[in-house]
Amino acid sequence: MENKQLKFKHKKTLQHLIVLLLSILTLIGSLIGYFFYPKTLFFFLIVIANAGILYVLFVSKTTKNTVVYDAVFVRYKLGDKPAERIKNDILLEAKKQEKDIFIKTQQNEHIAINLSSYTQESIDEFYLLLENICRINNTKTKQ
Repeated sequence: MENKQLKFKHKKTLQHLIVLLLSILTLIGSLIGYFFYPKTLFFFLIVIANAGILYVLFVSKTTKNTVVYDAVFVRYKLGDKPAERIKNDILLEAKKQEKDIFIKTQQNEHIAINLSSYTQESIDEFYLLLENICRINNTKTKQ
């Protein structure tokens, strides 16, 4: 069986929120303008606003074999399983055993991530990401 490679992406949450907010404001303004003055300009502004909203929706989607992380969540989709997410603030400890990663959270939950069909480099990179988040959380709690 061939080992797969995980893709890692840093999600630009603030940029997506700004584009979404501007698109929604443009859409509302254009709809009001088109209602009072049915001009072609307002129609094109409506199309541009919808394109901005669709851009955010498509870019925010987590695809297969991908780990997406930002300041709040780590989201991952392994194979055909549904995407899962872990909140960064609750991570306490991450351990790696062969091709599995075990995570302990602040609520004493234990999360097991089976990465048996992925390359060792992908497993190491995912583990380092989780380990760095845990280290940051541990320094926050000590302060």
